[in-house]
This record gives sequence, structure tokens and C-alpha cells, in this order.
Amino acid sequence: MSLRKFTTEVTLILTVGLCFLGRQQDFAETPLSEEEAEQLHLYVVARRPLVRIRPQSVEFTDDEVRFVVGVQRGESFSESPMTVVHEFGSGATWESEWPHDEFSIRRSDGEVCMYGTVAQLSDRIPGWPLAARMLEVVYVDQAFGKDGERTAWDRLKSHATVQKILAETPRDQQVWIALAAVTDVQMTYETVPGPTATSDDEDNQHLSSIIGALERGDFRDKEAVALAEAGMIRYFQPQYNDRLKHRFPARKSVPLKTVRGLDVHGLIVEIQSDAVGNLIGTPMQKASMLHFAGFAIHVDDEREVTLALQSVAPKSIPASGGALSKDTP
Repeated sequence: MSLRKFTTEVTLILTVGLCFLGRQQDFAETPLSEEEAEQLHLYVVARRPLVRIRPQSVEFTDDEVRFVVGVQRGESFSESPMTVVHEFGSGATWESEWPHDEFSIRRSDGEVCMYGTVAQLSDRIPGWPLAARMLEVVYVDQAFGKDGERTAWDRLKSHATVQKILAETPRDQQVWIALAAVTDVQMTYETVPGPTATSDDEDNQHLSSIIGALERGDFRDKEAVALAEAGMIRYFQPQYNDRLKHRFPARKSVPLKTVRGLDVHGLIVEIQSDAVGNLIGTPMQKASMLHFAGFAIHVDDEREVTLALQSVAPKSIPASGGALSKDTP
């Protein structure tokens, strides 16, 4: 076995959280505040089946409402009858126009007390059909565009690829957009006894240089965003991404310039979607609310795979199969 280059090997861990989920028109009608928008430098474009509740299926009692959730697949719908408790009082009514993917609830006095899209009821109602909570990731991008856009929303309003996805999406599906942020930047390091190619002083200097770089104010807003984007694209392999989809982490990848210069050993991108109440996946990765994408930044003979990277090894390189399905846990 070859010598470790360093006694202490460092793996960078980036946490990406999906924070806001909606259709393009939802963000246009209810813009984010400037403060919110500035924190969201990534976006994920996804497709999901049309989810509807037909008004004919809704029945209110004084304290319960019964309805049928329909999930479209081609020309047919899978239907799930549901009953939930409500606090709208007697005489409440459900209003919805074709294709019944939006709704409003009106009290007996005529006041609209609740409205929105049927799909976004998924995180409010226990037992919501699993098929209606799945998002297939078809595109990932960051907001720092060539024209100076600084937030995810600024860029996606007129982004050519987003418009192409909207135009090419089958009629039984809808396009949803999740705005995301790098919510945490950490590192884990492993010290393994034994001979190394560097001295203790060199090892300590190496560790200090990495810590110093991560503490710089612009690392999270620039380098971390580029790394998170690249890791997500390589991991999910979305349909509409080309760059980085099969070539990350190539030695000349631009997002790796900083971490290669720092001699960081590995990268783990943790992707969380629990805040938006939906599972995300692709035909390459099973749908889940939590994903770990692990990559060895250095593949030189003198570097050993760390335990941190071994812990996510099964998901480091997407395998065929594992498509979105109703049986996804």
C-alpha cells in the first residue's frame, strides 16, 4: 500500500437545503423578499405528475372533509380517498376550476380562508399519496449568470433552458422549481497513524490553510456554490444538464480549482428537501428527502479513500436503475 500524502486527510462537507418550492407563476405572483433572494443561489427544476382534487369528490361535514387525490399518469389517474379534520366551520365549500390542481376553501359567510395548489398540501396532510410527493430533478443551475444576475429568481425568470423545459414537458406533468441554498460548510478530517510523505509541520500547515480558506467570507457564496452545483449535477445527472454531468470531478474542473489548490482530499454534498415536504430523485437516484453525493477530489496513488467517503461510496457514482417509483421509501 502506498504512503498517505498527509497524516490528516480533509473532506469538505456542503449542505444544500431546498428552501422554497413553487411553479414559475407562483414566484411571479408572490416574489421573495430581497433578503430571502440573496441567500438562494441555486435552483432545481423538477417535474411531477399533475395532482388534482375534483370538486365532485369533496364532502364537508362540520369537522371533517373527505376528498379524493388524483395523480395523473398519461391519460389516467390513480386515486386515493382521504379524510382529514378541518376547522373551517359548518357550511364550508371547496372551489376549483379545471384542471383542478388549484383550489380555494370558502367559509359559510363567503370568506376565503384557504387557497393554493393541491400538490403543496402534501406537507400538511398525513398519509398523502407518495406518488404525489415525488419530484424528478431535470435541471440544476446556480444564479451567478453572465449578465450579472445575483439570485436564483433573477436568473430563472428568463432562463432559456427553463423555458425549454416548460415547452417540452408532457401535459400530464408540471414543472416545479425549488430555490436552494448552501446552508452549511464544514469539514471532517481523519488522522491515521503510520508513515506519510510529509512532516508533522507540513501536515499542520496544510490543515491550517484549509481552515483559513473556509473561514473567508466569500467561500460560501462563490466556491461552495460552484462545488454544490457540480456535485448535484454529477450525482443526479439531470436530463437537461450537460456540463459536469459526466466529467466531474475531472482534474481540470473549474469548480475544483480552489479545493485542489488547498489539497482537499474529498467532497460530500448533502442535499435536503424536507423543508419543502417532497422527495427528489432521478432515474439514476431513488427519490428521497436526503441524499449524499461523495467524490474523491484526488485520485492519486498516494491518497487513500477516507472513512467519510467510504460511508457514501454506494452513491458516489450513480448506477443504472433506481428510477422514481411508487415503492420508493
